[in-house]
Amino acid sequence: MPAELRPILPDKRRLPNDAPGGHHCAGREYEGFIRSIAARDKRKGYAAREMAVVRRFTRRWPALQDWFEEPLHVRVGVERFDRREATDARITFGARPYLLYLALRGNVRFDYLWLLTAHMLYLPTKAAEMDMDIGLDGLIADALRLGYRRTSTQVSVSWPLTRILLRTGLTHARLIRAEQVTELDDAVRAFLASPLLAEYYPQTVDKLHKFRKTWLTASTNSSC
Repeated sequence: MPAELRPILPDKRRLPNDAPGGHHCAGREYEGFIRSIAARDKRKGYAAREMAVVRRFTRRWPALQDWFEEPLHVRVGVERFDRREATDARITFGARPYLLYLALRGNVRFDYLWLLTAHMLYLPTKAAEMDMDIGLDGLIADALRLGYRRTSTQVSVSWPLTRILLRTGLTHARLIRAEQVTELDDAVRAFLASPLLAEYYPQTVDKLHKFRKTWLTASTNSSC
C-alpha cells in the first residue's frame, strides 16, 4: 500500500512512513571507480579533486545515518546564516555524485523531502558512468510511442524515474510497482501544498500554477 502522506508543515521535515538511511562504501571501492572514470574520459586531476570532496564528507559524517539527521537545508546543500551549517551544506553539495553512487550500489535510499528539494540529481549520468542500465531508454521509447514529443520526453521521464529509484532503492524501471508511482505523486502533491515550495523554489512565487502543473505532469508521466 502507498504511504499515507499529508501536507508538509514547517516543523515536520520528514514525510510519514519514510525510512531513509544507508551506509558508506569502502573508500578503496569508490576511489577505484573514480580513477577508472578519470582514465577512461582523460579527466586530468578529476580523481584527486573528487576524492578530496568525498573524504571531507566521510570525515564529517563517518556514520552516514548521522547525515540523515541534519536539517533539510544542510542535506540539500543550501547555505544559511549559521557558519557551521553553511560549511556542512557546501560539503554535502560537493558529495552529491558520491551519494548517487551509493544509491546505485544499493547502500542508501533517500526521503522524498530531499528528493524534491535537491536540484541536479543526475542519476542517468551516474548510471552511465557505472555502466548500469536503469531503464530510461525503454521508458523514453514507450513515451514516444504514446505520442509524447521527443524534445521534452527525456526530462519528463528521467525526473520521476530518478526520484522513484532513489526513494525505493530499485535500480531499474521494470521493477517499479504501481504503488511506488502513487507514492511519488502523493509526495509531489504534498510538497506543492507546503511552505517548502516557496522556501526552496523562490523563483516559483510568481508562477506557481505553471510550476505545479509541470511537476504534476512529471509525476504522472512516471506511470507510462
